[in-house]
Amino acid sequence: MKGTVSSQMVNLPMLFFALWLLCICPGLWVGCAQEEAAGDDPVVARVADVTITAQDVRAFIDRLPAPTATEQVAGREREHLQTLVDTELLLLEARAQRIGESPAFLSRLNRMVRDKLVQEFKRKAIRVTIPETELAQYLEEQGFNRALRISDIMVTDLETAERVLQEVDAGVKFAEVARKWSTNRETAAMGGDIGRFVTRYEMRPAIAALLFRLPVGSVSAPIPVGGRYSIFKILEEMAMEPAGEMKKEAAEALRRRKFASATDSLVAALTQDLHLRRDEAGLLAFVELLQRGANAAAGGGSFDIVLYRYDDGQLDAAAVIDVSKALDGVALASLKSAEQLDAFIRQHVIPDVLLQAAALRDGISDEEEISTWLKERKRHLLLSGLRGRMLQRHGPITAEEIRQYYDAHQKKFLHPEQFDIQEILVDTLASAERLRDMIEDGSADMGDLARAHSIRSLDVRNEKGRFHLHLHESAQFGGLAEAVMAADVGELVGPVEVREGFSVFRVLSKERKRESFEEAKWAVTSQLRRGKQRQAFNELLREVQDRYGSEVEIYGDRFTSAFAAR
Repeated sequence: MKGTVSSQMVNLPMLFFALWLLCICPGLWVGCAQEEAAGDDPVVARVADVTITAQDVRAFIDRLPAPTATEQVAGREREHLQTLVDTELLLLEARAQRIGESPAFLSRLNRMVRDKLVQEFKRKAIRVTIPETELAQYLEEQGFNRALRISDIMVTDLETAERVLQEVDAGVKFAEVARKWSTNRETAAMGGDIGRFVTRYEMRPAIAALLFRLPVGSVSAPIPVGGRYSIFKILEEMAMEPAGEMKKEAAEALRRRKFASATDSLVAALTQDLHLRRDEAGLLAFVELLQRGANAAAGGGSFDIVLYRYDDGQLDAAAVIDVSKALDGVALASLKSAEQLDAFIRQHVIPDVLLQAAALRDGISDEEEISTWLKERKRHLLLSGLRGRMLQRHGPITAEEIRQYYDAHQKKFLHPEQFDIQEILVDTLASAERLRDMIEDGSADMGDLARAHSIRSLDVRNEKGRFHLHLHESAQFGGLAEAVMAADVGELVGPVEVREGFSVFRVLSKERKRESFEEAKWAVTSQLRRGKQRQAFNELLREVQDRYGSEVEIYGDRFTSAFAAR
């Protein structure tokens, strides 16, 4: 018995998931024009010249996430078959719309093929090993085996930071300059001294990379930190054995550095092996276009200008234009001479061109696993292109729609839970316990104690220790947010050990406020867009089911027999 395509409303989340799953799982796409499978793997459906077997359905089900598989598989194999059928119908429509012939599609596909072949060639050609002796040397060079006590001077802008550095260079003591200039209220009174040793693992990687290579007594140049500028001095160091995570981080950084160096060497060798050479006439012609402006250089007539040649291939202007568009902040307009153009191409274009050429020379694209991957990614791009055209049919979301949706959903778009707390933060456990006792026996007011003793920055709190705390700030407050979440309103809690010391606090209130329209606008727009996408997808799916219904055959008896025992 045969059946036709179902016109019922499908499970859209499952179909969206199917499109994603079919695009990332090698071997999951169904067969094309294969013979009628029999026995344990009968053909259970056909869409045009594509056959779907029972094993295709099982493979799809097996790749569902575990909760989905256990909750949705039993008795729903037919629905999963319909998902596979609908996917093939969408591919038919994508081909009918000739999406695969568009310049945007071909550009994305070529970039995807290039990236995959380059990645695979480097994986085969480059072997990075890290001996223990080399890792130990790297740990020492990069300061992973040091803990530092440092001072800082934080100021609002670079001009002020340079004036501060001039005073230090002139011989004024760093501590005096810190007391005079620093806006870091936690350290300024102590001459900038942070008061403890820190490891590289505790600091932002960009800052650690600069500071942990400096010797004791040295002063850094101004370093941008969170919209301000800081100058650091290395006060003291202490030897330490890097922890396991720190050694892993260092080993990975060293591996990346060695891999990049090996890639450079490989490209240099390929430059010779493939006889890379400049096409002087092409370079001059493209430079002339660049000098006339980026629009002229990016015009269709320039795409075929040959800039470099190598064995069995050439590099044309289209590749340079494509890479330039993909690089943020690197515009063709900035390239005004042959030397600048050559430098840009050699840094950003030639490496991947030569590596791809070497991969093709070695037959990597013909390997079964790579060939299958490339075919599947092409199908993914077809579906993605169809989805893009589908969304264009419904036009942009209007400001009126956004406002109406916000007003109609009063219980949505809430701020994360926030807490009003009063806190005293001190350096030692003993001090925290003493202050808590004073609050509990009523001998002192908590606000007065916070004003006199709390080391929490006044940038965060008021004089009486009160401030707002949000859950998303948990990393900033080093353990305090978690303790606040667990506390009841009005309860005096602590001492609690946090990153900065020991905290005694009381939760004054907990609440969730609704976001203003401006705050919620992005989320509202996103939800509206998803709703329009679902609507457009439903319409498209009904259209392709109607249009290609005669191309679909579902073999109900075979399907029932194949899945009867499941």
